[in-house]
Amino acid sequence: MGSTSFTNPYAIEVIRMKKNELKDKQGLVKYSKSNKELTPERIQPNSITNKATSSTEQINQIPKAESEHDAILKAISSGDLYLLQELLKGLDVNTALSSTDTLLHLAAEYGKEAIVYFLLRQGAKLNLKDREGRTALHRASERGHTAVALALAKAGADIHATDQMSKTPLHLAAQNGHESTVKALVHEEKKSLKNQTTVLHMAANEDDATLAQVLLRNGALVDTRDGRRKTALYHAVRHGNEKTATVLLKAGAQLLLAAGSDANATEKEKKTPLHLAAMEGHTKAVSVLLAGKAKVGAKDMDGCSPLHHTARNGKERAAGVLLASGKTKNVDDKNVWRRTPLHLAAEHGHELLVGVPQTQYLGNSLFNSI
Repeated sequence: MGSTSFTNPYAIEVIRMKKNELKDKQGLVKYSKSNKELTPERIQPNSITNKATSSTEQINQIPKAESEHDAILKAISSGDLYLLQELLKGLDVNTALSSTDTLLHLAAEYGKEAIVYFLLRQGAKLNLKDREGRTALHRASERGHTAVALALAKAGADIHATDQMSKTPLHLAAQNGHESTVKALVHEEKKSLKNQTTVLHMAANEDDATLAQVLLRNGALVDTRDGRRKTALYHAVRHGNEKTATVLLKAGAQLLLAAGSDANATEKEKKTPLHLAAMEGHTKAVSVLLAGKAKVGAKDMDGCSPLHHTARNGKERAAGVLLASGKTKNVDDKNVWRRTPLHLAAEHGHELLVGVPQTQYLGNSLFNSI
């Protein structure tokens, strides 16, 4: 391809400079100086790898001419693949720019799908990060370039990579309202799900209810388990994140048969989300779970109900919510060690639950069980 096919003044100038450089390099062979400078016949074979301008380093060298650097940027931003191919001859696509932005970052940011594919064929590294800790997939997702984001994800880009603000590409796509991008990435995420933390788990931990809604609306599985076999609802309840817990419970109620997040689903110790909320004293989470038809009388492997845990841990407000719901019929239930909730409250010194002013919490029947 000749340079005459380009009308870009940057391209014409850069190609002219490259031709001149090539002529100069060829001229060095003919015009060696008389002060015993090496002639071609005197160059030793191993000098090729020992010189500072070795073949490996020539590939990795950064364009020195400012016009050449600008031409590369212009070729990417305009989507001029043919010009970019000419400009990148002899350069490593991962180090062709002096900044932390790689060519793949820029192509992803501008949404240039053809250039992204070209760079990937040339060995562009998918998960290199810029100064903000963002990958090319972050850039494409933030700007809603769905085709490019999908191409990067299919090529192996890390969907769960986080930047310096702990945001994944899905976070950025959702925050900027790019639901088509969210849907595409959620679909790719589901392909590789195998007991790993998903972005929905992250949303539950962060109490990012909006993100959770966007993810669920675009196909995220509400009951997916992480490496510890925990669901997003588990994490939301464990941290007292009632907003996200509400979103998850609603999704479970609407999609119970397909992928429901059951309010009564148990873990290894047979603790339900209501047990967890009660243990931690997350009053609002307890209310949310009760509204989601959680079973107040559910027993864990030790025979303890949620009320047992509020009593043992001194969570009087959570106990009050449980009792006020009217669903706690057997307040004097005993665990495997024959202990009622009031026994546990007394044994652990929680006077607010034992004292006379608090009898409405645990009921007079509990006092009779001591």
